[in-house]
Amino acid sequence: MESAVIRLTPHEAMIERERFPEFQKFVRQAFMQRRKMLKNVLDNREGRIEAALEEVGLPQKIRPEEIRAETWVKLFNMMTKL
Repeated sequence: MESAVIRLTPHEAMIERERFPEFQKFVRQAFMQRRKMLKNVLDNREGRIEAALEEVGLPQKIRPEEIRAETWVKLFNMMTKL
């Protein structure tokens, strides 16, 4: 018989608990029309999503399923502060 010890270290939350419902709504909206480009799915008044995508370094024609979790948080923060 073999055994092992695993140490789990919690990391900082990617998003504040109070803002999580708003974040969840943001991501859900993006995936409602999954095969469309992100800029065509999210609220894009005054080119806000294009500016956020550019600042994060993502192409304008990216689709929701191509974005990593960390990048979703960055996009959400940028879109809600603009």
